[in-house]
Amino acid sequence: MTKRAFSPKCIMCRQRTMALTPVHYSAKIDHDGRTYDVDIPDLEVPKCANCGNFVLDHEANKQIDTAFRRQASLLTSEEIRKGIESLGMSQQAFADRLGISPSTLSRWGTGAQIQQRSLNRAMRALFVSPEACRVYEWLENLEKTAPQGEIIEFRRSPTPAEAEASA
Repeated sequence: MTKRAFSPKCIMCRQRTMALTPVHYSAKIDHDGRTYDVDIPDLEVPKCANCGNFVLDHEANKQIDTAFRRQASLLTSEEIRKGIESLGMSQQAFADRLGISPSTLSRWGTGAQIQQRSLNRAMRALFVSPEACRVYEWLENLEKTAPQGEIIEFRRSPTPAEAEASA
């Protein structure tokens, strides 16, 4: 575990009494049109022993981010990075596959930004299904080859049951 760096001096009372202390932390976080109640009973933060003021440092924010993502059933930054690695794709290629910019994907991978639920579902599908990867690859190629401004008509493939019934 890395040593956490923080100022020993409290910004409120100016005393040198800041120390890592577990606190109960609760927050309501609005994301993607929903409100999530995030509760962390023992969040370790730099806290002033004199006045009780505490600071959410980088490490505490990472813990809050992870707790929120779990509450919202969103992939964590690490899961996103590992998923892309498991596909053997570069960040650029995966961003192209999803139809997003590489900088957006980078922010998801570092935890600087949280992905929308719809794109989270798309990533989960790509990480677990070779068929989803083929469909996304087909869509990506279609977008590259379709004449600009042309409306693309899609036809759904029959399900196995539909194909059997029509045979």
